[in-house]
Amino acid sequence: MSDALSPLTAPPPALIPALRLAPDLHSAGGLWSLPDFAALPDRHGVVMSLLLDLPAFSRACYFAPFQKHAINPALDLWPEAYNQCHPLAVRSIADLGRKGFFLLLQTTEGDYAAFLPLTGNRSMSWFRPEEGRLYLESGHYGTEPWVGDLPLLSWARGATPYEACRQVWQSAAAHPDISPLVTMRGRKMFPAMFEYLGWCSWEECKWDISEKRLLEIIDAIESSDTPVRWTLFDDGHIDEGPGAQDSGPAGQEGEVPVHQSERKLDRLTPRQDKFPRGWSQLLARRAVDKIRWMGVWLNFNGYWGGIRTDNHLGAIDEHLLQIASGVKVPRPAEESARAFYDAFVGEQASAGFDFLKVDNQAGNITFYQGRTANAVEATLHNHKGLHDAAGRHKLPVINCMAHNPLGVFGAGASEVTRCSEDYKKGDLWRAKHHLSNSFANMLWLGQTMWGDHDMFHSSDTAAGDVMARSKAISAGPVYLSDHPDNFVKDRIAPLCLRDGRLLRPLAPAVPLPDSIFIDSYDEAKPLRVIAPLPHGCAAVAIYNLTDPEQTVRAHLAADDYLHAGAMLQDGSREWRVPAEGLVAYNVKTRQALRLEPGKPLELLLPGFGDEFFVLCPVVDGIAVIGRPDKYLPPCAISTISRNSGTISCRLCEAAQILFYCESQTGLRTKNGSVRQLASNLWSCTVDGDRLSVTSSN
Repeated sequence: MSDALSPLTAPPPALIPALRLAPDLHSAGGLWSLPDFAALPDRHGVVMSLLLDLPAFSRACYFAPFQKHAINPALDLWPEAYNQCHPLAVRSIADLGRKGFFLLLQTTEGDYAAFLPLTGNRSMSWFRPEEGRLYLESGHYGTEPWVGDLPLLSWARGATPYEACRQVWQSAAAHPDISPLVTMRGRKMFPAMFEYLGWCSWEECKWDISEKRLLEIIDAIESSDTPVRWTLFDDGHIDEGPGAQDSGPAGQEGEVPVHQSERKLDRLTPRQDKFPRGWSQLLARRAVDKIRWMGVWLNFNGYWGGIRTDNHLGAIDEHLLQIASGVKVPRPAEESARAFYDAFVGEQASAGFDFLKVDNQAGNITFYQGRTANAVEATLHNHKGLHDAAGRHKLPVINCMAHNPLGVFGAGASEVTRCSEDYKKGDLWRAKHHLSNSFANMLWLGQTMWGDHDMFHSSDTAAGDVMARSKAISAGPVYLSDHPDNFVKDRIAPLCLRDGRLLRPLAPAVPLPDSIFIDSYDEAKPLRVIAPLPHGCAAVAIYNLTDPEQTVRAHLAADDYLHAGAMLQDGSREWRVPAEGLVAYNVKTRQALRLEPGKPLELLLPGFGDEFFVLCPVVDGIAVIGRPDKYLPPCAISTISRNSGTISCRLCEAAQILFYCESQTGLRTKNGSVRQLASNLWSCTVDGDRLSVTSSN
């Protein structure tokens, strides 16, 4: 127990035994909390600290903000974290230096163990490494004594890393204080608009948005023939009151410029100088067959610096608390949070928006820290206020800058959370970070949320091709930020159908087991990720993210297919290699080959880039691959049925479909044309949406 812990003078009888009986983390799994716990917080609001006895392990992956390879590792903004949660592969706890949220071990017994510090409705817990040891701490960052049940830790062991990660969240969700906060992703409905291609103003425009400029961009989108179906109007519209002006360039990643932190919300309506008619002219441009949905960016705290004390929020002001000179936030009470967010969100709903992107959730606790009785409780009131209001107004939410436990546990029924730091056009180092963190974070974030891999420029000369393919397997929203005049159609069209509907995997892509415990930058090893596709297929992407760049040897094996269902939450997680085996289709070269068990395909990646394959099951000597012009070819087929040697496919739209056929006589069809492309690769094209093929034997 930490020396900083100060039990109350009359602790409940259960206090001392509970602290002495640390959980058996060597067991198969469990949930640990302290009933009737009482303690005085230290000056940081910490009420409990305990050394953990971890099972022996050979490798570990530790998730914490601003770790070794962060864009700006000098930052250590705890408990804020922004969207800066990074995986770090280590062999020893002595290699850790930052407070963290999640730990995954490969034990010396050969299985995997996951550890998740718990956030309840009044407290949060976290890991603290110190001098080669790992502590679990818990607190509320407030000023008042803690009295009550204290949820602390969930842990689970599994035969695969994915099983351990899933079970640790399921165990956490069983705690009575946590079950109202957490919903597993499999119980959530992916928002309808994010099934389609989108566009966001931020990376292209930054704060320079206005009615005039956005209308011009909408005109350009509609003239581009790129099927963008939703737009997101990002930062740059918040009304700060007198003296408002556009910001200069942003600071380093994870660091809001100082002048930004001084910006505060004054009114709920957009700036009059930029949007003289409000949002009406922009929202009037929605059309069922064009841009059908529009969303707007909000700052969780009102704006980066909170809410002005001399604001124009009317009756809402009585629900606000002044916490510093010129700064207000919602009072630390559920009814105050409800009043503020219902007005804030309700204004966007009244304007007519279809969804929200909400930013800077992670920073909310800093407004209450050391200023209120329980800063965690106050922050979670705000999370509940936001998400309840979004639910009442039927506005889906993309959570952004939400990478601390309060943002993760407080996301409630919302469906989408950013899983990495910001994308930046033309920045190869950031692109590598973005790819590594986006995929790795889904191991723990992806249990409850779909991951948002952020916007991207199709015209990015540094990473445009790789980034486009990575978005395809994210299973999250896919949205551009180029000016429409610069759209690169060859990179965009493979993502979607002609109407803009995305070709999405069944679950988010995550690293394969041999890529979870590596340093993708320092080690000459590939990052290999996998995602499940329809019709028993799977996508495998293989990246060289080394920096400085090194040649990387990689492989693709039939056994990789066993992990395709890793992130499915519908009971179909355990995949088996089909009896007749698999075909590996190279999406980049459009070549197909047999992937024999025990004979992996050897690959060489000389520098930054990817290899991208789809694994397709062989049945009766034929594998259905799908559309060669798409990143995820099988997703372009709605249904596949087999009967007496005939394969019947219903297509999402008329197209060319590829088949792998072992028969030397090939395939034939009665309702289309057939062409042999290679010894075992055949192309069938139809004008309609139905195709039937049979072997020519």
